[in-house]
Amino acid sequence: MSFAAATTLAAGSNSLSMTELALYHAINALRAEKGLAPLKPSMDLSVLAGQHAVDFDSKVGYTAWSQIAVANRAVPTLHHWSDGQGFVAGVLAVADGLKLSLPQSIAENADGVVAGTVRSNLLAEWMSNPGTASNILSASWDSIGIGFSGDMAYVTFGKYADAVGGIKVAPIVGTNGGDLIQATAWADSISAAGGNDVITGLTNGDRVDGGTGLDRVVLSGNASSYTITAVTEGNATWAVITGADGQISIHNVEYVQFADRVIDSSNWGENLTQVRFDDAYYGLRNVDVAAAVTGGAISSLEDHFWAFGAKEDRDPAAFFDTDYYLAHNPDIAAAVSTGAIRSAFEHYILYGQFEGRNPNAYFNTADYLELNPDVAVAINDGQIGSAIDHYLSYGRFEGRLATEHFNEAYYLAKNPDVAAAVALGQFDSGLSHYRLLGQIEGRIPFDADSILG
Repeated sequence: MSFAAATTLAAGSNSLSMTELALYHAINALRAEKGLAPLKPSMDLSVLAGQHAVDFDSKVGYTAWSQIAVANRAVPTLHHWSDGQGFVAGVLAVADGLKLSLPQSIAENADGVVAGTVRSNLLAEWMSNPGTASNILSASWDSIGIGFSGDMAYVTFGKYADAVGGIKVAPIVGTNGGDLIQATAWADSISAAGGNDVITGLTNGDRVDGGTGLDRVVLSGNASSYTITAVTEGNATWAVITGADGQISIHNVEYVQFADRVIDSSNWGENLTQVRFDDAYYGLRNVDVAAAVTGGAISSLEDHFWAFGAKEDRDPAAFFDTDYYLAHNPDIAAAVSTGAIRSAFEHYILYGQFEGRNPNAYFNTADYLELNPDVAVAINDGQIGSAIDHYLSYGRFEGRLATEHFNEAYYLAKNPDVAAAVALGQFDSGLSHYRLLGQIEGRIPFDADSILG
């Protein structure tokens, strides 16, 4: 075969994009309705589908092809390759050139759209055609590959029979936006890329690299039923979480959402976000709880917060004022009171920080982004998760203002005893001291004269 598809791997053809993953789940959902087994997402079949999509889109083009009279088409059908060879001949050439494992039997669905038009419901379109519908609902297949490129969509079905357990699973690749990624039933390798991603449906053997942004994996059981072990791979720290969902490995993931709480990456040593529960602050603010932990009556400060403190409106960290948050967000207060949301803090971690809600009277999201347009750009590009995450992780150390109502640099300069305590690690910031003690002591949190002129 002469065309490049036989020897050159097209970018992205060996993985599932978000669009391809959505079609994969839709096909398996339809099969489940008919009592059919789910299809395994084969990397090799995805390469075949992806190579075919790229080949037809880049070298033939659906718009131009569709306008040629059928009798005059050099490429007779969507199942032919750009050099005119049929589906099977092209598959054999690509498999040989890229060293792919071929199934015992194979079939393909294909679709194209005219440039500038919106693709209709692809699955519904295929189900309306007896030939493509029979491929989707055939009990003969055990694996599937999906490839999109430009105006083209290809799905390759295959039967590997007893070898299906050893077939490589196509990895899943997210976008730089906030993706909702549903894992497959097999051992997935998920690269979430940028943005604030949520990964669900995880099962035994899955590996998740969250990339940038504030990412969250969702598990089915209570936190106490899982074990978390930090494992070093090269220069990276991975958390291996073992429990009801099997063994799942995560890296660059900021939060794990269990059925009863949300924990952050400091629990396994990555420390990827400061928008989290603060042991030191909680212990200083709740000496009764600290004493109970010391005496062994309570296992940990964090356990107390999620089991009791969150329901008692205790503040989990200096940056989060529960009373303020509930008072300024009556919809959240109502949801907490009805049990629709467990606590104000959990809402803020999962949703509020991304919705621009303010966690306290001293941090204003809108002000911070207006004062720091570079942060706004980084959030939009999926490199930073939220304004508060940037401020706590970087901004406060760079002298950036959280709002006109609290100035970290001013507060530390005017209160050298506080600055010394922060340097010694007794407080994580001037804001932490101010919320815990300074406001009671009447200390001034910002330079009022400079603001008032």
